[in-house]
Amino acid sequence: MNPFLKVPTRYWFISCMGVLWFAMGALDYVMISYKVPAYMQAMPEDLQYWFDQRPVWFTGVWAISVWSALLGSFLLLLRRRQALRLFVLALVGFIIAALWAYLSEAANMAHMQSTITHIFNGLIFFLGIFYIFLPAIHSDGRFALDGAGQSRVIGLIAIAPCALVRRSSAVCGC
Repeated sequence: MNPFLKVPTRYWFISCMGVLWFAMGALDYVMISYKVPAYMQAMPEDLQYWFDQRPVWFTGVWAISVWSALLGSFLLLLRRRQALRLFVLALVGFIIAALWAYLSEAANMAHMQSTITHIFNGLIFFLGIFYIFLPAIHSDGRFALDGAGQSRVIGLIAIAPCALVRRSSAVCGC
């Protein structure tokens, strides 16, 4: 039995796009953490100062968020159940980091108040939610990340909007 035949092509496409997206986040983390001159010079000075003054715990939360999302996207390609936990961890880390960034002195910076920053953070949040519910969207409310290709029902996934109305693909648009 070939497990690749059971999974729609869109699942593989979306999973590969997730790897690319989260790899860009990991690259951003590495470039800022190692203070690569060419990368840092492209940022406004107040943002560079903010990154230099950020607390250690923020860097830790950011690292956990970025690396768990990247690892989760690789596990999604391998159809492993642990991907869900890693995506939840990444989303929680992002929410903590974003809340602190918006509530700290950085919230007064022009860069943090720009529309593009709000749109980008909203996109990150949306994609975090999307990749948590991706298995439910494509598998009729059943979690399809099993190495053996078997589906198992998970309560958290069953609340996904597409899973609730997934009797006809026309209803959901998936």
